[in-house]
Amino acid sequence: MKKRLILVITALLFPTSMTMAADTPAEVVRKFCELDFQGARLTSDGYETIQPLIAYPAEPGWDIAIGIKGYEIKSEKIQGNKAEVIVEYDIDQSWPPDLNVCNPEVIEIVRSKDIWKIEKYIDYPRVSAEVLCTKFHKCK
Repeated sequence: MKKRLILVITALLFPTSMTMAADTPAEVVRKFCELDFQGARLTSDGYETIQPLIAYPAEPGWDIAIGIKGYEIKSEKIQGNKAEVIVEYDIDQSWPPDLNVCNPEVIEIVRSKDIWKIEKYIDYPRVSAEVLCTKFHKCK
């Protein structure tokens, strides 16, 4: 019984490190994109959820966002402790409108201590158009 309790407590205290070590660069980017899609980069509370996926300390406060219908991981290229993952976004709307050119995005990943993390921030949050409309009243 004690061994099970210790295992459960360990899993609860260290869930990120346990899952991140086995993640591929594409999986790290997929997790990041999903959190971004849900609006994580638009608030400080949400930003805490992406911190385990990134190697940089912080991002600027964003006044601009891109509304998307979805995204697709197109490719992953690994060279040693660095990788590039290409993501294509299905852009619905952006503020300002000329940001539709931010597609596809090449995301740089770095591995440190067997954990892959996004090396540099990606310009502009890519958020579901629904989240932008319902939470932030940015509707078409």
